[in-house]
Amino acid sequence: MKRIKGLDSIRFICAIYVLLGHFGIPFIPNLMKNPNIDGLLLKLIKVLSLTFNGPAAVIVFFIISGFCINYPYQQEKKIDLLPYYSRRLLRISIPAIVAAMICYKFNTLGKFPDYGVFWSIICEVIYYLIFPILFYIRKRIKWQYIVIAAYIICFTTLLLNPGLLIAKSNDYPALGIFTWVIGLPCWLLGCWLSENYHRFTTPTVTKIWVLRFCIIIGALLLKLIKFHAPTVFASNCYTLNIFAIPAVMWLAYEIMYFEHANPYSWLEKAGKWSYSLYIIHPAIIGFFMYYEIGDLTNMQLPILICSLVFAYVFYLAIEKPSHKFSSFISKKLRARSKLVLQN
Repeated sequence: MKRIKGLDSIRFICAIYVLLGHFGIPFIPNLMKNPNIDGLLLKLIKVLSLTFNGPAAVIVFFIISGFCINYPYQQEKKIDLLPYYSRRLLRISIPAIVAAMICYKFNTLGKFPDYGVFWSIICEVIYYLIFPILFYIRKRIKWQYIVIAAYIICFTTLLLNPGLLIAKSNDYPALGIFTWVIGLPCWLLGCWLSENYHRFTTPTVTKIWVLRFCIIIGALLLKLIKFHAPTVFASNCYTLNIFAIPAVMWLAYEIMYFEHANPYSWLEKAGKWSYSLYIIHPAIIGFFMYYEIGDLTNMQLPILICSLVFAYVFYLAIEKPSHKFSSFISKKLRARSKLVLQN
């Protein structure tokens, strides 16, 4: 199957969104403390400081993940389970385990059941595990109906647990080990997208930039709503699952746009190590804290640069070899499976 252009670029941009959402934007804290800046300019700077909605970027990750998992199988009649599981689980788990160990060393792993950023990796693993079941359901029921059912289960679960949302400050992983239920509709939207993106028209340059601007503004508004609306319905669990619907439409237009345009090659290459950047960046701020390297309120730029450098090294040393290893094991298992069938 052909490789979908542009998705790696979007992955990298989303990873940067998560980083800046965690670390803050360089120089912004100092500008907010500057006594010579006040009035409208100060308000604009404060809004800018909220621009990077990391959880919204994770929702985009979920959609892209669902797309990439289902895309190769949309014409298949069955899934060879051992090659599938070995390829997917080894590929995601080996880098995650190593990154978690490093984060643990620097006290940034987080606590059960969230484990910092690893809550989303736990969700991904569960989605990979249940995908073969969803694949066979899809043979009888269209993706849109599966998505609707997942949304009903998701919102019912949320309505039955308002106390958990309040206790966890309306964060997305508020339901702990059941967060995968909340994120499942977003992931399934990606599965739907993999079979339906061709239904969308190819946007003009102007239209695609308008759509990008609207998604950024929408994510910003949801972040403001979360912190200022005194209701559990402002929780990320509600708002970001709704955000996933326009997000999947935007991604469809991005895919169609890049069928006729080329993304920046450096962004596409950077996207290949965006997973490393996502899972290893908490360890960098932990490193700065562990060794007491400077005042963290003024260290956003060094932390960001170190995160990028170390993530690329981590990709070369851990993630890329794990990809090759998982592919090797998967091919061996597939060949063995074919041999057994022939005999």
